[in-house]
Amino acid sequence: MPATKGHRGWGAIRRLPSGKYQASYIGRDLCRHKTAGTFDAKLHAEGWLAAEKNYTDSYHMTGEPWKSPELRAEESRAAVLLLRTYGKDWIAQRPVKESTRNLYESLWNNHIEPTLGAVALRDPSAEAIRTWYAGLGADQPNKTQTRLCPVARHLQNRCE
Repeated sequence: MPATKGHRGWGAIRRLPSGKYQASYIGRDLCRHKTAGTFDAKLHAEGWLAAEKNYTDSYHMTGEPWKSPELRAEESRAAVLLLRTYGKDWIAQRPVKESTRNLYESLWNNHIEPTLGAVALRDPSAEAIRTWYAGLGADQPNKTQTRLCPVARHLQNRCE
């Protein structure tokens, strides 16, 4: 509970010269942790502080060690699954003959991975997959497009 009118009980919110808001708090490591960006509304900054307060309070109950927002964001970025990894795993798990698997791997390595391999699985839109697939028609024989169709369809369904 705030001791003085206008003061928060936990954390701090400041209004920047741009008119946006930045929230921060002092964590268990006794360092000040700020938001990665800014908020257009004070209410959103308060929401971020409330979520951080909830996380700080709940780590005692779960037994997991407390992690700063920066460390959690870094771990989240590191845990991103790329299409490169997903595609190779998807091909490996298909119940197909070895010759078909080899064909899929060749098509993946030559036509999909160079263009889409570094994209995070959560990032591509169905439109991006359709655009990539339509772009194959210019320099690829119809047979290649036909063989890539199941993979493109699976990726497109995954994105929708």
